[in-house]
Amino acid sequence: METWTAPIIAHLQENPRRVVVPAITSLDPDTWEEVSSFGGGTKMCLTWNADFTWCNEFPGPYVPIMSGGLLAMTKFWWDS
Repeated sequence: METWTAPIIAHLQENPRRVVVPAITSLDPDTWEEVSSFGGGTKMCLTWNADFTWCNEFPGPYVPIMSGGLLAMTKFWWDS
């Protein structure tokens, strides 16, 4: 198994009712080489005006918004 999956699997094993969203890196579109391990932000939030913003200073590891389409969850929770 690839090493990038280990943190995702660890979070799912810690809590089977958790949705895990991986960090997304920036890639060069011509070479597919990683440009930066920082893709913009790590936590997504909405303001009361429904404006999107990165909120990396949000306390704790949990936030209410996920980036589109890239997520992992357990089959146990899916079937519940």
